[in-house]
Amino acid sequence: MTLRHFLNKVIQKVVVFFMPVRIVYNRSEQEVRKSMRTRTEEELALRAKDLHEICAILDKFSIPYYLAGGTLLGIVRDGDFIPWDTDVDIDVRIEDVYPKQTQIVTAFVQAGFEIKMHRPSKIDFKIKAVKHGDTAYEIIGYLKMDDMRYKKWSHFPGSFMRGTSEVVLRGRRYKTFAEPEQYLTWYYGDWRTPIQSESHLGYMTEHSLTRPLALMRLRLAGLFVRF
Repeated sequence: MTLRHFLNKVIQKVVVFFMPVRIVYNRSEQEVRKSMRTRTEEELALRAKDLHEICAILDKFSIPYYLAGGTLLGIVRDGDFIPWDTDVDIDVRIEDVYPKQTQIVTAFVQAGFEIKMHRPSKIDFKIKAVKHGDTAYEIIGYLKMDDMRYKKWSHFPGSFMRGTSEVVLRGRRYKTFAEPEQYLTWYYGDWRTPIQSESHLGYMTEHSLTRPLALMRLRLAGLFVRF
């Protein structure tokens, strides 16, 4: 291998390391219609049951959690799940979940959940579990950097995770951000107007997306942070 070829390889690896991840949606129209369909009342009742189990496990391991994303949006705006939403979003602080991730995954499996993904990244942490139907329960970890909380492709002010509030969903109380409407405005802008889209980029605000420079810093922070 020549020196020039070696240097090109090194440069390619560095570029890939620092490049932002592109979210690509390349599904057929049939797949899109299936995922965006309106769920039945029976399906939503099972979704509520499974969410209660998930949050009970997080409470058992003393993991503060925050209902987030479309799940929180549906609760605040409509008082229920968004019926065409495909997943349930639960945000956590990475320093809380990272050291206990093995125990949490084990507890999910023992409760009958199937683990579709376990990504133990400090900057892109995710546990994705399913139990009934096609609803995915996603536990997402956010890393603190400066006064913000980041994951690889989005971020929000760190103050959102200082303290919690409660929301009621189908007769049960759940924890979320201290100021839910501030969170929703940060992510969605006009969150009171329903938008039905398969892509997160279809309704997220520009300022909530992680920019290349911030991603470079985030990747470096992930190399050195210890929990």
